[in-house]
Amino acid sequence: MDIYEKAHELGTMLAESEEFKKLNEAKIAQDADGEAALVLMNYNRNREQLIKEASDPNISNEKMQEIRNKMEKEVEKLNANKTISDFMEAMQKFNDVMDKVNGIVTSYISPKQEGDCTGNCGTCGGCH
Repeated sequence: MDIYEKAHELGTMLAESEEFKKLNEAKIAQDADGEAALVLMNYNRNREQLIKEASDPNISNEKMQEIRNKMEKEVEKLNANKTISDFMEAMQKFNDVMDKVNGIVTSYISPKQEGDCTGNCGTCGGCH
């Protein structure tokens, strides 16, 4: 058994998964949506500005809360755009698949200690 051959096989299976196909379709749709591009551009610009403001070592708690509130509004604008929200949902579903695959692989190479079970079977390779 060639470990690299199996890695290629796994990569092919991931690339052919429904989750990955939907992620690619959502990315293409997002890239083609001019309104989504504008929303993302504004989000990134505003986010950078808010991060810069938040990095002030003398920032007050009130100002920090104001920045948090502004960021929440920016995220709401992203979520309000269907193309962007569809892409983010597809990305989350594919990330869930990748997390589960990584959890399974890791379970075979990391020794389990009693009490290591998190109760989240999504990141587990199975009970041993």
